[in-house]
Amino acid sequence: MTSDIEMRLASSLGRRDEELNMALAENLCIQADARDRSLLAPHTKLFTRTIRSRDNRVVWGSLTALAAIATLEPEAVFAALDEMLAPAQAGSVIAWDRALDIRAAL
Repeated sequence: MTSDIEMRLASSLGRRDEELNMALAENLCIQADARDRSLLAPHTKLFTRTIRSRDNRVVWGSLTALAAIATLEPEAVFAALDEMLAPAQAGSVIAWDRALDIRAAL
């Protein structure tokens, strides 16, 4: 099932620029306290899916969100750990660093 947030991402709309993603992030930050990690937890499955993106920034953002979620919902993140580590190992240093953050949080 595709979430409202996922449908509003630039990549979901076939765009390669960051304008839509930045507008979406700003909108979400205005609507809620962006520092509240509990707001991310309901989207664990979305972030787990988006780490397979070909766009490194999407992978980095997804892994960063999963690291934040791991402190609140360790069981859910641990269940998808193998699925997360493969893209992180194949990705950039930033992706690998975020994967280490997830492991440390767990």
